[in-house]
Amino acid sequence: MLPGSVEGGPRRIGRYVLGPALATGGMAGVYLGRMSGPAGFGKTVAIKQMHAQFARDHEFITMFLDEARITSGLTHPNIVMTLDVLEEPGELFLVMEYVHGASLSALMKAKAGTRKELTAVPPAIAVSIMVGVLHGLHAAHEQRSEDGEPLAIVHRDVSPQNILISVDGIAKIGDFGIAKAIGQLHSTSEGVTKGKQSYMAPEQAVADVVTARSDIFAAGIVLWEALVGRRLVGGQSGASRLNTLLNLVPVAPSSLAPHPIPPALDQIVLRALSREPEQRFASARAMASALEQAMMPAPATEVGEWVRQTLGAALVEREQKLAELKKWTRTAIPTPTSSARLPAFPSSIDLESSSGATTPALSSDRHPAIDPRQGTKRAILIAVIALVSLSAIACILIVVFTIGSHTRKTVTAAATSAQPAPPPSPPPPPTVEPSAAPPEPETVELEPEPAADASVAASSTTPPPKKPKCRIVPQKDSAGRTVFREVCSP
Repeated sequence: MLPGSVEGGPRRIGRYVLGPALATGGMAGVYLGRMSGPAGFGKTVAIKQMHAQFARDHEFITMFLDEARITSGLTHPNIVMTLDVLEEPGELFLVMEYVHGASLSALMKAKAGTRKELTAVPPAIAVSIMVGVLHGLHAAHEQRSEDGEPLAIVHRDVSPQNILISVDGIAKIGDFGIAKAIGQLHSTSEGVTKGKQSYMAPEQAVADVVTARSDIFAAGIVLWEALVGRRLVGGQSGASRLNTLLNLVPVAPSSLAPHPIPPALDQIVLRALSREPEQRFASARAMASALEQAMMPAPATEVGEWVRQTLGAALVEREQKLAELKKWTRTAIPTPTSSARLPAFPSSIDLESSSGATTPALSSDRHPAIDPRQGTKRAILIAVIALVSLSAIACILIVVFTIGSHTRKTVTAAATSAQPAPPPSPPPPPTVEPSAAPPEPETVELEPEPAADASVAASSTTPPPKKPKCRIVPQKDSAGRTVFREVCSP
């Protein structure tokens, strides 16, 4: 049962409460969470949990922890911040900044007829979103270690799913789960590509060296799709998408977009989509500056209003769930254990138990409020009593010391005045051979008793049936061109 599910309800992990699910991906799920502390402190967070089938895989664990290490040092308004890492037996959690809004992918699909269709974004809003994303990418590309050495971070997964826009109109890039950086624990095997085929740079698709300009290519695809309202690289399988990508000849967005687009904006998009990395922008910041000169970005208030209007009822439902989670966290009883299952949410946010019964509200009579003034008075009284006791003990010690010193001086003087003349010294006693020293007792070392074996054999579980593994293999066709085909093995 997943955390935050219908039967399980919210779950407490240390000082965090895991609520309902926000999104799920192939490697992990993201849940609405709440961080609680003393004196009514609380903060809404997003908690990312690795799926159970990957939590025992060393490769996925290192990738998950690499994301935490890479993003822990990134502090930028256009990057989703990582706040904490949690570990439970067989589980890993990543606590991240919560963005009250939605992904660009969800916003482009909100008004579309089907999940595969997209809706174009107004050009000024699309430019504003991409300018923020590019500034965030530039901060990641320029990140340095504590020793001042460049980390050479490459995101490798810039896509609409990983771009979040808040209702305040701020765009943020997130999910550095497959990012490449110097010093990371996990390294990509030779010949293996990582990322979404529809948003890869050509050098990334053929497992060549990736750089910051690879992320610029992916940002160009995202901007092209946002302006036009359709996919640039399509296909039914991974191999077909890679073949389309390697033979891509993009057209200017203005020829297909439903909104007017200036020629300068066309040129920026086509330059970002150049096949050769050297022909693209030198940095993400350079591309952002070019966008700002080509078209005035929409202000944050306009972008935020567009987010609210596009999401509509979905945003209202999210706000209701968030309000219920805040209310529950304030009334819940803190648990000293690191992880505990909490009562289910009320039925007002559609998280009822399977039987339909809801958890009654916690009664305040069972846990009466404590007046803080009583505790203050008690602490002051204890401090006064302790101070008086210490003073009395110090006075007694001083008196005893003074009397004892005076008595020793009197006895010494009396003994000196009454001392008689020394008698004549007696003859020396006969010499006696010293007796041998008694043998030392034999030391016997007792061996410690062996500790009881506390290991318990883990119960064997039947592994789930393995799915056939498929890989994409590059081959040469009759004309000598590189094509990709999927090969599956059981």
